Amino acid sequence: MALNPDDECLIAFNVGGPVLYHKRIIGGHIENTEYMVISPDLDVYGEDLVVGVDDASVRFLAPGGGLPVGILAADVYDFDPLTPAERQQLLRDAAVLTQQERGRRGLPVAGGAAPGGGGVGPPGFPPPAPPGLPPGGIVAQALAARVGVSAAPGPPGHAAGAGAGVAGGGLIGAALGALPAPRVWIFSESRGHAVLGDEVNITGYTHQVLGDRGVIEYRGTHVSIRSIIKATVNPDHKGIADNQVDERVCPLHLDSGGRRNCDFRDQVISMTPPRYTDWLIIGPATVVWLLTYMYKNGGCPNTFHQRWMTDVRLDYSATGTSEHLLLCRVFEILLSYDGVNLSRCAGAELISRKIQMIHERWKHKLPNFNPINNSNNNSKNQTIMMRTIPICCWGPVRRVAMLVFVLTCRFGWAPNSPRRRWHPKKGAKLVKSVALVEVSLRRRSEEVRGPPRARWISLFGAQPLWWLPVLFSQHDSSA
Repeated sequence: MALNPDDECLIAFNVGGPVLYHKRIIGGHIENTEYMVISPDLDVYGEDLVVGVDDASVRFLAPGGGLPVGILAADVYDFDPLTPAERQQLLRDAAVLTQQERGRRGLPVAGGAAPGGGGVGPPGFPPPAPPGLPPGGIVAQALAARVGVSAAPGPPGHAAGAGAGVAGGGLIGAALGALPAPRVWIFSESRGHAVLGDEVNITGYTHQVLGDRGVIEYRGTHVSIRSIIKATVNPDHKGIADNQVDERVCPLHLDSGGRRNCDFRDQVISMTPPRYTDWLIIGPATVVWLLTYMYKNGGCPNTFHQRWMTDVRLDYSATGTSEHLLLCRVFEILLSYDGVNLSRCAGAELISRKIQMIHERWKHKLPNFNPINNSNNNSKNQTIMMRTIPICCWGPVRRVAMLVFVLTCRFGWAPNSPRRRWHPKKGAKLVKSVALVEVSLRRRSEEVRGPPRARWISLFGAQPLWWLPVLFSQHDSSA
C-alpha cells in the first residue's frame, strides 16, 4: 500500500511486553519502503515501513481515520492535539528533509505539482500548490524559505543568479544548490562488528539521534555514531584516522553519555603478546597473562586488588600493599580511560612484574627481602636474578638449569657438608650462559619459522614467577 504525505499509520516494535502502537504521519516518500515520518514526539526522520518485518509491525488506519480492528485507543501512542498551522509546518519540514535525502541518494527531486489537477501524485510528492501560492509547489516554497532563495520570478531574459528568483523546477535547483553539504553517519567507536570511521546508513536500524550524535543498534550491539560532512570522508582512513596506525592505542569506546569508557574484558580479549624485534625488556611478556588473571580473579585491577587483600588477610600496614593498590589503579586508568594497549608498552611490562612480585610474596608467605641484612647477601642475589630473568621462558635446557640454580641457592649440593656447597653466583653464571645460548638459538630459528609462542614455566604446579622471591634469600636451617 502506497502512502502519501499527510497519511497516518501505526507501527509496533517487537521488544517484548505489552504491544504499544506508535502513530506516524507520513511526510514524504524517500525510496522503496522508506518514508520520512513525523512521530508523536514531533521528531522528523526516515523510517522503513515495510509490512511483515521481524522487528516491527505496521498497520494502516481504516478509511476515515479509524483504528484497525483489534487495536484499542489505549494501545496507541498518539499525537497531542495539533492546530492546522502546526501540522502544516511539520509537513513542510518533512518535505524539505525528504528532498534532501533523495538528493543525497541521487534520486529525482520533486519540483512541480502532481498530475491530474486535484489528485495526489506519486508517493512522496506533495499535493499541488493551493491557489494563491507562487509556482513551484509546496516543496519549492519550503526549500526557498529555508535557504533564503527568492520565489519571485525575475524579469524576462534575466539569468538566474544569486538572489534571483526562478520558478518551478528552477527554484528547486537553486534551493538545493544553496543547501548545506550532505552529511553522512559514521561509527565513532569500534565495538562488535562496527569499525571506527565506517559509514553507516541508520535508516534500516533502530537508532536514537540527538543533533549530530546518536546511538544505533548494529548487529546486536549498541554503537555510538556521529554525523559529518560527506565531502570530508577519506576513503583511505574511513572518515577519520585509522585506529590501527599505532598499536599502542586501543580503539575508542564511548558510554551512553559520550564519555570515554573502555570495557576491561573487551580490551583484555583483544590483546596479544608483543612480537617486536627491538623489545627492551629481557624475558617473556607478562602483561597479557596478568590482565587475564586479573579478569578471572576480580573482573578488573581494582577489584582484583581488593580480593587479594581479603584472601591473604592483609591491611595497608603490610609492606607493598599500598604500592600494589597504586599500580593496579594505574593499570585500570590506562586501560579504561586513556585507552592504552598495555601489551604493547614496555613500561607496562615493568609494572606488571612488580605487581606479580608483591602479589606472590604475600600469597605464598615467602621470606621477606631484606637487602640491609648482608649476612644473607639478599641484595646480591636479587641483582643476579634480575640479570638472569630469561630463565622464566619455557625450554627443557633452561628448566633443568633453573632447578639446579634453585637447589644450589637454597640448599647447596649437600646440606650436611658445607665444604661441598656451591655458591649461588656460580649457579647464576651457569643459568646465564644457558640463557645466552638459548637466545641465540631462538633468533636463528625465528629466521626460518618465525617467533615462537612464549610459554610460562610452571614449577611445582604453581603460578609463574611465584618462585622468584625464593631465590632472593638463603636457606634458613633454623626454620
